[in-house]
Amino acid sequence: MRQTKIEGVEEPMQHTSLSDEALVSQIASLCLEGRRLVARLIVYLIEVEDRALDKKSACSSMWAFCIERLKMSEGETSRRLNAAKLVVASNSGCAGQERSAARSGHL
Repeated sequence: MRQTKIEGVEEPMQHTSLSDEALVSQIASLCLEGRRLVARLIVYLIEVEDRALDKKSACSSMWAFCIERLKMSEGETSRRLNAAKLVVASNSGCAGQERSAARSGHL
């Protein structure tokens, strides 16, 4: 088995010593954590748009803000902004609660 190093990941990967079951369990946990982080990111993007921080940052749009300021790829920007629009459209009454949950880490 090989040791994998990824730039920006500070802790050494200890996956080689895990059992198969433990490895799959760790991956499932990471996937869940990733989904939670994406949900928080979407809520924060909604807040950025509500506060017009894209304009205050001299960006012409949320698209430009995500690409230029947040260094997202075009694909990631498209997915995140589309998700944000869906959240706003379907949960306009709940958006404040979602933002509070995201800020406190309970989303």
